[in-house]
Amino acid sequence: MARPEHKRDLVALLRQLQAQGWTVEQTARGHYRCVPPPGGGKVVFVAGSGDRRAIYNARTDLRRNGARL
Repeated sequence: MARPEHKRDLVALLRQLQAQGWTVEQTARGHYRCVPPPGGGKVVFVAGSGDRRAIYNARTDLRRNGARL
């Protein structure tokens, strides 16, 4: 189970992406689909669990696809 502070970190990460022009949508299964702005990298899916490792992996994938985090 995710700790509340990790869930807050996930929400903060998604807000940072939106501020950079990324589109963030929640899928039917609770994951987040992060679409980069035009001319950016690939679409990145982020686990909706909000656990520490999922957030770390999401940051890595997002940086590889052009996010400034």
